[in-house]
Amino acid sequence: MLLRAPLLLALLAFAAGCSPTSDGGTGGGSGSTGGSSGTGGSTGTGGGSSGTGGGSSGTGGGSGTVDADAVCTAWADKMCNKLESCSSFMVRGLYGDLATCKARAKVGCVPWFGAPGSAVTAAGTERCGDAFAAMSCDDVENNVNPIECRVFGSFANGATCGDSAQCQSGHCSITQGLCGTCKTRQQAGGFCDIDSNCERGLICNGGICFAPGGTGAPCNMAQPCKNTHACVNGQCQRYPTVFDAPCDVNVGCDNFLGLWCNFQTARCDYLQLVASGTCGYNGNTFTLCSRAADCSIPQGQMLGQCVSPANDGQTCTTAAPGAFSCFSPGQCISGRCTLPSATFCQ
Repeated sequence: MLLRAPLLLALLAFAAGCSPTSDGGTGGGSGSTGGSSGTGGSTGTGGGSSGTGGGSSGTGGGSGTVDADAVCTAWADKMCNKLESCSSFMVRGLYGDLATCKARAKVGCVPWFGAPGSAVTAAGTERCGDAFAAMSCDDVENNVNPIECRVFGSFANGATCGDSAQCQSGHCSITQGLCGTCKTRQQAGGFCDIDSNCERGLICNGGICFAPGGTGAPCNMAQPCKNTHACVNGQCQRYPTVFDAPCDVNVGCDNFLGLWCNFQTARCDYLQLVASGTCGYNGNTFTLCSRAADCSIPQGQMLGQCVSPANDGQTCTTAAPGAFSCFSPGQCISGRCTLPSATFCQ
């Protein structure tokens, strides 16, 4: 019955992120060594921003006169179509449907054209979108964003930023809210707070940038596996990816593909999604909430109710761990769901 907490909070590369630049890094929470046994939580896969990216590699700012709406519409189409092709379950879980995915991704893209210090360009955003479309589904699930989306702005390290495209380093470290600090991404062994603080392909595990293991790699709590893998008897093993495949209930199946390991049958079964109402585990079926809603389950219970995130401009509260208080890319700022803007952090 295991659902992986880092995965279920993640691809907010695709969910909570959707900023203009993925900065060519790795999004999301730290890698898992076998999953969390919780029954609640929102549907998601991995934090970090998924962004649109695409600027010149110089340090100059601005994009000139650009139809940002059209450029971001095209980028959002490519990004969400890729996610849909890899896992329609994730599109429904994070956004409800493909059209909403595209609309919310565009909302997270438009503000960064002409933003202070930003080097986002139309041509670069198109390259970034093409790179997203060409990503492997393995990279999507592991939140390894395209290097083509890395953009270098004009803000020096230490400056306040709202997007990586504003930074000379190509990385804005945002741990909470809409604003962060320009920083240099760390190589393996470097210190980190979140995965996106690490270079592409690395994750933040225990405050240290680390290369997660693939099939056959040694693993333990200090040596995690990729999102696509579980740590089984000290070795990374790919989660089962096919409906009705035999599985270990202590390991699970690939949640990203909408699968879980049914306790009763020890075979991969489909996770169910509902827009509202009852969610959780009823003894045979596992139901999660769509459109990034949180499955709020009382302590000691197996079933709960879907709690939808607040919409743009609505009042909000700081969500409990695992919940989304505002619909992505909105963030709860001073008690109100706020969208990213070009000047909010300056």
